[in-house]
Amino acid sequence: MTDGRAEPLFFDPTNLDEMLSFAGNPEIATRLVRRFIASAARDIAELETALAAGDLESTAFIAHRCKGAALNVGAIALGDACGRAIAAAKAAQLAASAEAVAAARDCMRPTTAAIAAWARDRMGADITETPA
Repeated sequence: MTDGRAEPLFFDPTNLDEMLSFAGNPEIATRLVRRFIASAARDIAELETALAAGDLESTAFIAHRCKGAALNVGAIALGDACGRAIAAAKAAQLAASAEAVAAARDCMRPTTAAIAAWARDRMGADITETPA
């Protein structure tokens, strides 16, 4: 039984489908996806570090960078969580920032799994879901 809330949309392939169609080169899309997965993992780690230091200015900056990258590849829930982190950090709300960053971290596994599955299905590419 659900509590009435919709499941988050972790990945919408529309942007990557359009980019793949426009570029016509699966290698470009494969590189983009790999870079996104690695950079998003780094961004989440940096967000947690900034937050632990109470540095809300850096939290907002890093969350903004992560949000842009996420929405470019269709990582909707991750982008939304980063947007909440930006708003909370700019409002100097440490607890709300921490909740949003935790939500972003929780989005990573299902998001990268969905993107990796898209890459396998659309391009036959083997994408590592969790960067080493």
